[in-house]
Amino acid sequence: LMEQALAPGRTVRFAAPLNDREAAQRFAVIELRGPRVLVQTLDPYLQSQRLVPQMVYALADLTLAD
Repeated sequence: LMEQALAPGRTVRFAAPLNDREAAQRFAVIELRGPRVLVQTLDPYLQSQRLVPQMVYALADLTLAD
């Protein structure tokens, strides 16, 4: 069910952030990869860079953002 909700284009956040910085981070889902999710940061500063960071996180570590 959660995998269906985390479709490409959706905005996600960490399900259990370790600190305030992680709590504020938002990502756009690029691709589902089984138990992992490829995401791209939505940080305005990082998005202005030539190469926007993309990361892979465990599906269980992410949840839909408000």
